[in-house]
Amino acid sequence: MNKILIIEDNLALSERLCMAFMDRETLVTSCSTIGAARDLLQSEQFHVIIMEAIVHGENGVAFLQDLKKNSQISVVVLAPNDDQQSIDIIMRMGADDCLMKPFNITALKARVGTQIRKKRLESHLERSRRFEAIGTAFGEDSSERTILINGYVFDFDNMKFSRMGEPVDLSEVEQALLRILVENKGVVLRRNALLSRMKLDTHQELDEFVLDGMVRLLREKLKAADYIKTVYGIGYFWENKVEI
Repeated sequence: MNKILIIEDNLALSERLCMAFMDRETLVTSCSTIGAARDLLQSEQFHVIIMEAIVHGENGVAFLQDLKKNSQISVVVLAPNDDQQSIDIIMRMGADDCLMKPFNITALKARVGTQIRKKRLESHLERSRRFEAIGTAFGEDSSERTILINGYVFDFDNMKFSRMGEPVDLSEVEQALLRILVENKGVVLRRNALLSRMKLDTHQELDEFVLDGMVRLLREKLKAADYIKTVYGIGYFWENKVEI
């Protein structure tokens, strides 16, 4: 769930922003003062903050500076279109993006979406580094050999795999690849780390060319284009979708 905090003292604009961002994957919270925002941040975590440079006369730039010293929250600032000097200060203080008023809601949503994807990728890569260091990340318990995911049944003990009740025939190496991916859902697995882990599990020496082809074949066999994702130039991951 993406969590967005809007700091805006104009009630009509605040409501408009909340309506624009609210969907099944996003939770939006709004407040009208920096003081209220500080209180919220004591007890809740957010992925992105959308705020005015100045709210009710309070110094939004000082708040931004404090915020960036103590957290990794992405901040998109709405600034007056006639004050380039303030915009320069805002960006130097650590804002991740800045839009001048009046702004287009679609453009703002695109900027916020970019920040969310950026943070998600940074999180994936951090977990990927942990995978390289210890051989596994924060995935499923490796003792759990039957995994159920949205119509998929992966029974690693009995080497039986199915999608929507239809059996899928996988080779031993494909099974090893699948197991690593699903046990580390949401973690971008770098090619070199994935190859090292597969060598340990299968005792087979593979190269990146073979790995790329194997991932494509596994994706086709499982009809898993929505799950097996490529991060170009880096590696692969099984997308951690909400199970239904």
